[in-house]
Amino acid sequence: MGPATNLAEVLTARPDLAERLVVTQKGGAVNYRDPERAEHNFRMDPVAAATLVSTARLPKLVLSDTTFTPEIEIRRGGTLHHRLSRPDALPWARLVAAHLDQWFEHFHPSTIQHDALTLAAGLQMPFVGLARERVLVDAAGRLTINPTGHLVRLSVTANYPVFMGWLDRGLEAAGARGGGR
Repeated sequence: MGPATNLAEVLTARPDLAERLVVTQKGGAVNYRDPERAEHNFRMDPVAAATLVSTARLPKLVLSDTTFTPEIEIRRGGTLHHRLSRPDALPWARLVAAHLDQWFEHFHPSTIQHDALTLAAGLQMPFVGLARERVLVDAAGRLTINPTGHLVRLSVTANYPVFMGWLDRGLEAAGARGGGR
């Protein structure tokens, strides 16, 4: 998650690892909402993004095309936020709720679960659909499908309600409410 800078450094310094690492990266977009720019993570270090795509063996790219949707938002007062901020929630949950409250107050009224959906793809959960495509990364970090490009797996679908249920159940199982572990 984030720019691929560290991963690109590893792949460059230790090319023997390219065949052994299983890479799932949040980043890239084929149809980014602003065609003049690249998706944030790829835009932050386009050279690293290109290295990742050209070097890693069949990396999974969880695209902004799949993750940028209100269907996977956490909002103030929503089910997940409420569970984390209950007075009887465990300390870690209340800390997460406090951070969410600061985010809601200072930045945006919701937070999209891009990274959690990427984690789900990395865990091979059945609700993130992937397709093999050949892609290139340009100097600005924009991702394009190109028959001469590098073979990757791109997120193409996600079952958002099932994903949010999985996230909710995971927090419940982790004891977000008092009396848990």
